[in-house]
Formats: sequence, C-alpha cells, structure tokens
Amino acid sequence: MVLSTALFGKPAFRNLICNGLVLAEDERKMSKSLKNYPSPMEVIDDYGVDAKRLEVEGFAPFATIDLATLQKSSNVLDQWINSAIHRVLFTLSAKR
Repeated sequence: MVLSTALFGKPAFRNLICNGLVLAEDERKMSKSLKNYPSPMEVIDDYGVDAKRLEVEGFAPFATIDLATLQKSSNVLDQWINSAIHRVLFTLSAKR
C-alpha cells in the first residue's frame, strides 16, 4: 500500500475482501499455534479441494446461482464475475 501510494499516487486496490476470525468448537480463534483446527485432509475429503466451507450457525450454507440470476444481479462483484466468465468463453471460442 505504501509503495503504490508513493509510486503512483493511488492505493493498490479499489475494493478489498477480508475474512473475519474463524472460531473453533471451543469458541477460541482457530489457529495453528493452538492446534484447534480440523485436519486439512479431512476437510478436503469431506468438502473437496476447491472450497473448504464451514456452515455458520444462523447463516445459510453456500449455494451456487444459475447464470440467469447472475446476469440480472445488480451486485458489482457479480457483474465482474459474469464479465470475466464471458471474456474467458469468448477467448476460448476464438481459438477454435
């Protein structure tokens, strides 16, 4: 951030996504030093390599949305994802 501002006069990014703390079953922060986390191999076996999803009490589990819903979304991140998908598909079809 400091280098970007010093060199270019603007921040390194416009949007930032960050994660909050994930709590273990004992209500303490999940960390390597406390060794209070599940085995990564167990998580991969249960949920797959591409996503380690934890269901949080009070929130709905992650669910994918169909392309029509994505295209109608007013969320800027959804629009960016939709645009990126179409750019990749166009590039792939142009190479054929």
